[in-house]
Amino acid sequence: MGQQSNGVDVESVTECVEQAMAGFYVNVVQPNGKVIRVVADKAVPVIKIKHEVARVTGVEARKQQLKAGGEDMKDEKKLRDYGITQESVVFMETEGETGNSLKNVLLVSFLIVILGLLLTYLMNQIL
Repeated sequence: MGQQSNGVDVESVTECVEQAMAGFYVNVVQPNGKVIRVVADKAVPVIKIKHEVARVTGVEARKQQLKAGGEDMKDEKKLRDYGITQESVVFMETEGETGNSLKNVLLVSFLIVILGLLLTYLMNQIL
């Protein structure tokens, strides 16, 4: 145990503050497209990110699958094991919803292209 000040371990508090200051955001994209920002650092295990996401969303950590660069992230590995050392985006899939986030992105992209073509056509008809 480190130096005590009013019953507080000063070294532990200092370490926590330094770690928080060295942190970055991990942006977790849910299947519905909403993003959860979790403060972490490269030494944080994936399971801690899942627990924070569970706290915010109510989706149990064991029902989450996080993906970085298309690779399934393992609970016991650390963010740095996936090359996550600064602000990054990871995708979350949940039991029963595997792949929905990609399908939603593709569907929205397709609809945007169709809408753009339709607007171009209408503008050409008006002018």
